[in-house]
Amino acid sequence: MNKINIIRGGIPILISVPHSISHTRDGIVKLGEINTDMIGYYLFNETDCHVFVNTGLDGDPNYDAEHPYKTKLLKYIKDNDIQFMVDIHGANGNSDFDIEIGTGKGENIYGNYDIISDIINIGKEYGYIMTIDEHFPCCGEHRISSTVAREAGIPSIQLEINYRKRNNKKNLRETVSLLTFYINSIKEKTAR
Repeated sequence: MNKINIIRGGIPILISVPHSISHTRDGIVKLGEINTDMIGYYLFNETDCHVFVNTGLDGDPNYDAEHPYKTKLLKYIKDNDIQFMVDIHGANGNSDFDIEIGTGKGENIYGNYDIISDIINIGKEYGYIMTIDEHFPCCGEHRISSTVAREAGIPSIQLEINYRKRNNKKNLRETVSLLTFYINSIKEKTAR
């Protein structure tokens, strides 16, 4: 059984979806982050980005020091000349943000905050509560975005998407439209 679903895109941007299924962290089962895989597939259809989805590997690729997901992801990034990675996560619904951008306090984007300015600006325009590195800064050395930035040498962010929060007026379709706009803006920046 294939435990990673890979869709080859035509632009040098990759969407990572490590928690689409239930996973184990420190012996505790954590439920999968519902619809995160669908976000990745939709972004492929709308932008032609590459998509990398965990469909059954044990452990937690965003926590474990060594994990086959990260090993295969790094090889895929290098083999396909990927220039930017977005690691997609679904927040549990109890947070006060709509989208949190984890940059490793700037380290995972090499201090280039311009690379996240478009998602912040359009998100605010649409009334989203946008936060950066407040709840999920992705500073741990074993986080996927930290690992990719360090070992593949490309800017990488983690997006915690809080579309499940109670009374959230931002539905999943609107959020995916925002992400489509963002990926297309990054596509233009990486083409320069």
